[in-house]
Amino acid sequence: MAVETVKVTATVQPEIKEQAEAILARIGIPVSVLMIHCTGR
Repeated sequence: MAVETVKVTATVQPEIKEQAEAILARIGIPVSVLMIHCTGR
């Protein structure tokens, strides 16, 4: 199975980013893991 590398860039308001990161930290999910699941990778 070939490994595929993808770069994702998103523009997010700083306040929203901080809130999202805080929520993910509370439930123990790294942002990178969430992105993998959201993109279906």
